[in-house]
Amino acid sequence: MQDVFHRLTFDIICLLVFGFDPNCLSIEFPNVSCEKAYDVMEEAALHRHIVPTVFWKLQRLLQVGEENKLRRAWETFDKFLYEQIFLKHEKLSTKNAEKEEEFDLLTAFMFGEYGKKSNCRFLRDTAFSLLAAGRDTVAAALVWFLWLVATHP
Repeated sequence: MQDVFHRLTFDIICLLVFGFDPNCLSIEFPNVSCEKAYDVMEEAALHRHIVPTVFWKLQRLLQVGEENKLRRAWETFDKFLYEQIFLKHEKLSTKNAEKEEEFDLLTAFMFGEYGKKSNCRFLRDTAFSLLAAGRDTVAAALVWFLWLVATHP
């Protein structure tokens, strides 16, 4: 059930941040690489809190174990974020003449205050923070809500 909520919230937060639906929650439950990369990054962060610092830093230096998985997942997720930023830049540059009624947070951050363009790294970091904040918190809240309703009708 938690996997379904994670997929649902990933779809919703991608729609809010990018205006893009990755279709994680389609009927066939596809293996979406960016969503799986995010899961691996979460597991690696937990691993860093559990094992001694010297151990995970040695793994990072040697690029083995969880740190190797983290590096590959971060590359995949970075690629996804930069693709979405590039696509949004392209879409906004081609639709410049017509007013677009769609709203997403990435567009709001792209032109920030007074219409100044933001750099791609800032947009990537902001998009990552918004995805992280929206995905797990909402999914965990939904799971706990249903558990409480089921145990205390």
